[in-house]
Amino acid sequence: MTVKRSLLVEADELPAAQDDKLASLHMSRLVIPAAPLAGFHGAASSAPPSTVSAILRMEGAGDASYVKYSSGQANINAELRPMLATAIRTYTEFPSSGPIRVADLGCSVGANALGFAECISNAVLEKFKSLGLPAPEIQHFFSDLPSNDFNLLFSLMPHLKSGEDDWGNLDNCREMDTTRSYYAAAVPGSFYDRLFPRESLHVVMSTWSMHWLSHIPTSVTDKSSPAYNKGKVWINEGSPAVAEEYSKVSKENLKAFFVNRGVEMVSGGLLFVMLMSRKDPCRKEIQFGQPLGLGSPICGMFELAWNDLVDEGVVDEDTRDSFNMPIYCPSADEITEAIDESSAFRVEKLEIWEDIDFLPRATAVQLATNPERWGAMAMNMSKTMMLTLVEAHVGPEVAAKLWDRLQKQVTAHCRRTKTVFCANSPGCNIALAFLVKK
Repeated sequence: MTVKRSLLVEADELPAAQDDKLASLHMSRLVIPAAPLAGFHGAASSAPPSTVSAILRMEGAGDASYVKYSSGQANINAELRPMLATAIRTYTEFPSSGPIRVADLGCSVGANALGFAECISNAVLEKFKSLGLPAPEIQHFFSDLPSNDFNLLFSLMPHLKSGEDDWGNLDNCREMDTTRSYYAAAVPGSFYDRLFPRESLHVVMSTWSMHWLSHIPTSVTDKSSPAYNKGKVWINEGSPAVAEEYSKVSKENLKAFFVNRGVEMVSGGLLFVMLMSRKDPCRKEIQFGQPLGLGSPICGMFELAWNDLVDEGVVDEDTRDSFNMPIYCPSADEITEAIDESSAFRVEKLEIWEDIDFLPRATAVQLATNPERWGAMAMNMSKTMMLTLVEAHVGPEVAAKLWDRLQKQVTAHCRRTKTVFCANSPGCNIALAFLVKK
């Protein structure tokens, strides 16, 4: 295992994540609980009927669009794509004929998913070219929960390749005048269940997704349980008993993920995963270190906003205590254990990147001088991830008050500390692994 401190190129402004025309896109969405196919072979999720998968989605359009507020992820992805391309050329064994099938699990919407699709397609084509083989047809599956805004994702997609040497240019994909070198399809469902036929996939990836749990452990909302998560909406710096219950669900989820991919992938295929992780393998309740734990809009500031609603009488304590974020950041040991238990993969590389920068440092320095701007931005970053979960719990009217309190908390914290949480944030770690199917 390698530990790396991530250093990113500085920039004066955030990368443009969407153009103006996307702000006016409002797609209707049908929320459908995901269910595994009857008679399939693989690991089934044991999530109860009230699952996260029936509610969760990253917001596709609007003020809190994931397309607009995923620039932090884009900064990290820019470092990951060359590594993924190298891994495809180095580790992956492809057939000499027939289509190459790729799957992006937890794709969400926007340029991040399209950037990885372009990267993988180019790497596959380059490998075939280096071997003196004709270019293969590539089928790229974009997979996420049924509530994902696939319509928006496909509206951003470049046209299918028509020229021999034109592999497309993601920078201009929104003008729809470029091309792509893969056939695209959507596959709705939870990646903790089977999604594809046996031995059908050659390259599979999942980024920024596997720290999401399939469901909240019932014990943490049971007042009679020693793991009742009283006074909190997440596990960070909370009760070890609560964190242990979260870890059990995460262990089940991770094992199901690797077992199912082991069934779906061909021998010699490449699996690339990246997810939020934690540094201390022993203390499961320390998900984020400080100062990130306090300053993050999905951690300390988020809990303070809930406490404001309780103090103001907008919601009671039971309403707050019964909301729990379905996120768990496993350690490298927990990830390795799940891989080993699947018995399906050989680990080529496993790294932990510590204290990552979600924003270029020059941008973070600028934002620290404008607390109001950072407050609004951080609120929307949280909202794009948590909106559907919060609204399902308290309704849109109370949810709007929560976002208002969150923005005020983040603004006040920035004004007080002269910092933003994502400038080389101690305690913010990610794990990435390159695995080859046995």
